[in-house]
Amino acid sequence: MQLERLRDLYVMDVLSKGEYVLRRQALEDELARTSPPLDARLDQAEVVLADFGRVWELEHDASKRTRLVATLFDQIWQDGGTIVAVKPREPFVRYFQTADELAKRRATRRGVESGSDGASTRERHHIEIRC
Repeated sequence: MQLERLRDLYVMDVLSKGEYVLRRQALEDELARTSPPLDARLDQAEVVLADFGRVWELEHDASKRTRLVATLFDQIWQDGGTIVAVKPREPFVRYFQTADELAKRRATRRGVESGSDGASTRERHHIEIRC
């Protein structure tokens, strides 16, 4: 936002080009210092998630599938055999939070799908993400 305002001042000829460049560089340096560092665990999370579906389909041993799920989640809550909430492990938290937010937005845009009698034609099961 500050960079946009700074650019506007330059375009409106309030700042000289030299002043604009100096101020922009100072703002960019400040942003670089205050930005959170890249989390190296995100690379590991990306690798695990990229192959998860394929590995799940190939692995039929229940104990190995349990270990695979344990790489993603610290805790899983269920009700009558249906998963109702999950607590992702740290490297995966951001991924699951983002996926959850996107799913909620899509559901809001679609609205409730109803049949001619007003009943929902397709029930959607939402899994709560707990962090």
